[in-house]
Amino acid sequence: MQNIFLLLLAFWSVATFAQVPIGSWRDHFSYRKAQCVAFGDDKVYASASNGLFWYQPSTGLTQTVSTVNGLSDVGISAITYSDTHKVLVVGYENGNIDLMFEKKVVNLPYILQKQMQGSKRINHIYINQQNDIYVSTGFGIVVLNVEKLEVKDTYYIGNGGENLWVYATIEFENKIYAATENGMFFAQADNPALYHYDSWSYIQDLPTINTEYTSLAVSNNKLFAVQSTGATTPDIIWFYDGNTWESSPAPFQQVRRLNASHNTLLVASREGAHLYSDFPNSYIVVQPFGSDYKFYPNSA
Repeated sequence: MQNIFLLLLAFWSVATFAQVPIGSWRDHFSYRKAQCVAFGDDKVYASASNGLFWYQPSTGLTQTVSTVNGLSDVGISAITYSDTHKVLVVGYENGNIDLMFEKKVVNLPYILQKQMQGSKRINHIYINQQNDIYVSTGFGIVVLNVEKLEVKDTYYIGNGGENLWVYATIEFENKIYAATENGMFFAQADNPALYHYDSWSYIQDLPTINTEYTSLAVSNNKLFAVQSTGATTPDIIWFYDGNTWESSPAPFQQVRRLNASHNTLLVASREGAHLYSDFPNSYIVVQPFGSDYKFYPNSA
């Protein structure tokens, strides 16, 4: 059965290549190493460095998207999907952003063109219930308005308003939480002065100074945060119910990403992909393709 599948795949590749008209361009980027995944509009999107591809479970269709057929750049570092606006938001290592709608791609080069020192890398993209796009970058947080296609605000949350590497941003119980290279920060979501660093505070119940937090998610009325501890020591997953922070008893080597959907939590780490319905209990380990070999997912 596997040989038949490979044969069909090879035939599909040859047949597709043969359909490229003379004088047209076709990309030959590698899509083997996917970094991020997102789901929306009955499609699963996966990003590689030089492009992305989508798979539609209901039809079995798949397609690649690159600079050849729509994207404005290479070096994808983050993606997320907005069900409200039917758009895939694509962020790049150089700060560039594409909004990939069903029939067009709109480029937002505002961060890319910003005159500044330091990294502009897009680390994470989060869309809140008001449809504001929170972009976590190498210098702070940028808020985009998806309807007006413009920058709404910029938050420099480091000490004295300095640049601070922000890995992820999320809202929980009317507060905005930011996972950074130097601790976990929070601010009131309705604070009109979020642009001022004094509006942001360390979470005192967590290890803060010189501690990296790299991923955030909300599931089952709990906020989850990953404390990165390096390559040799297991990372710590903290969870918060609105009153107290607790740490997971389960060790996870190098957690790459947390994702939440439909009251479940997905943990992608060196241990594989763990799917939780009631963290830290009631979980299953997702195995790849029915095989028993180790795999190290970047996202799930």
